[in-house]
Amino acid sequence: MRKKKIIIVVSLTITLVLLGTLGMKKIMEPTEKEKQIAFLKDEEKLSKYIKQESHSEIEIKYDWKSVEHSQSMAFSRPTLAIKFDVIDKKKSSAENYYNKGNTLVIDVNNEYSAINDMWTTNDILE
Repeated sequence: MRKKKIIIVVSLTITLVLLGTLGMKKIMEPTEKEKQIAFLKDEEKLSKYIKQESHSEIEIKYDWKSVEHSQSMAFSRPTLAIKFDVIDKKKSSAENYYNKGNTLVIDVNNEYSAINDMWTTNDILE
């Protein structure tokens, strides 16, 4: 009888440990938002695209909290959008005021591992 109780307790303990491990593994997986931000953090590609649209020497500041995912129609490709500010190093902060709040839209594949196309919602510095 006592041996049976020990076996039950050990079995329950092992089961709880396994379930706890699986639960922790699920918690440790990145969320969809974290995957998107990790994909976008290849700032070199994003910045290169934005800088090629400008004729000035600029600095770009990304607002990582503004990342949004969208898909306009059922069979269209998904896009990610991120807001950014453009700072022209040759201009004052007052003149740079109008270069804030731009949005970069990135057409991505479903796994967020490749950029298909990029565009901005506003004109970059001319």
